[in-house]
Amino acid sequence: MKKNTLFTGLFLAASIFAAKAQSPYSGEDLGCGTDIMMAKVFAAHPDIKAQFDANERLAEKQDSIDFSHNYYRQSQQAMMPTVYTVPVVFHIIHQYGSENISDAQVLDEMRILNEDYAKLNPDTTAIESSFVSIAASANIQFKLANIDPNGNCTNGIDRVYSYLTNAADDNSKLDPWPR
Repeated sequence: MKKNTLFTGLFLAASIFAAKAQSPYSGEDLGCGTDIMMAKVFAAHPDIKAQFDANERLAEKQDSIDFSHNYYRQSQQAMMPTVYTVPVVFHIIHQYGSENISDAQVLDEMRILNEDYAKLNPDTTAIESSFVSIAASANIQFKLANIDPNGNCTNGIDRVYSYLTNAADDNSKLDPWPR
């Protein structure tokens, strides 16, 4: 009996030690990497934390609303969160051929991208029925950048002549902009 008790005690102590040893945070229970990074961002930017909390409350309210009633759609529009705008630059690498797409093609792609993210695209009728009640706008809008990395005005379309237009590998990443 004494031997079993000693073995059980050693096993428990080893288990606890092993569990603590696997944590890279010296015994802190901070969760996954996402939780850690979110905590850092929230500490540095309280306004982002406030917006996050507001979105969480909004999601909780929406979960409690019966999705089959018009009330949901009306309240969703009334509580619409901020739409975030993401500047985009198109790098068109070309040899003065058909690969040198027109500004109109770029603008049409931006239109399609924004329709998709706003759930305004025509194929929303094809959403699987189990997801219809939760499909929504991502509240993200894309627009062509109007300032380049040097602070100069731009139309967001960067055209670069190069024979590398047909070699879509790391060598074709010409004139990259910082993220």
